[in-house]
Amino acid sequence: MTTRTSMLSRLSGLHKVSVIPYEETVYELGLSNMQYCSNEYLQEYISSIPQHPNVLNPHICILHSQRSSTAYYTVSKQGMTLHDFVKSKKVKKSHMTDIILQIINGYIFLIKNRILLTECSISPKFIWVQYDTSGKLCVYVVNTLEQLSKDNFGTVNYDKKYWSPELTSRYRSYIGLDIDNKSEVNIYKLKRTNTCVSNISCVYSIGLIIYFITSTQEPLETNMCRPILTSIIDPVYSDCIIHSTEDKVEHRPTLEDLKEMILHISIDQYSGANCCTTM
Repeated sequence: MTTRTSMLSRLSGLHKVSVIPYEETVYELGLSNMQYCSNEYLQEYISSIPQHPNVLNPHICILHSQRSSTAYYTVSKQGMTLHDFVKSKKVKKSHMTDIILQIINGYIFLIKNRILLTECSISPKFIWVQYDTSGKLCVYVVNTLEQLSKDNFGTVNYDKKYWSPELTSRYRSYIGLDIDNKSEVNIYKLKRTNTCVSNISCVYSIGLIIYFITSTQEPLETNMCRPILTSIIDPVYSDCIIHSTEDKVEHRPTLEDLKEMILHISIDQYSGANCCTTM
């Protein structure tokens, strides 16, 4: 256990660069269907949101109407979304496990604190990547204030490519509801209570994000077939991606299990690097 802890502590310092410009700017995200009808009340709530090193909370949210608002996040001007970071080919192989672990840590925190209600906002477009003032690569899951939404599926323009099969099924059921009918409203509320995101459901979407990071390929909107999936990803990550994206929930690992799998990959890569440098 001591050896493993020692390896992980060394890993945490691997992804630093000597000099990186750091200038703060504001990242804006349009939200909708906010429950709070007062900017003062909304700001009071935002001030009470718990902090986490891998979660990006807004510093303010302006409510334009009951169906439209904008959240403002303080970020590095040199940073970008994970989607743009991957597409611009800035991800090095040595960065991959570090990025994935930070993403998992952020989502574990959001789920445990009931800040994330469905996995509909789990997407590379709502994950921010930047270097901090000391040059360390930092990854932040964007808190889209989903828990303040009046509908069942978050407050952002969702990217359905990263939805789990069960979320897709719930969405189809939801859009068929007549919310003006009292009995249907009751069903709607019951559905929300019974279908809150779990670390099993969430892991499907994160598995697809790992696929995107390691292959630079966007997942198909329909379920990907295994031959395509396994032929274009880094073989080191194939097991965790395939298990994470099982259609049946009972066949998937939990988020904690997935984190353990990535930790093993990280340690193996670090050990392999050491072997190469000592030869």
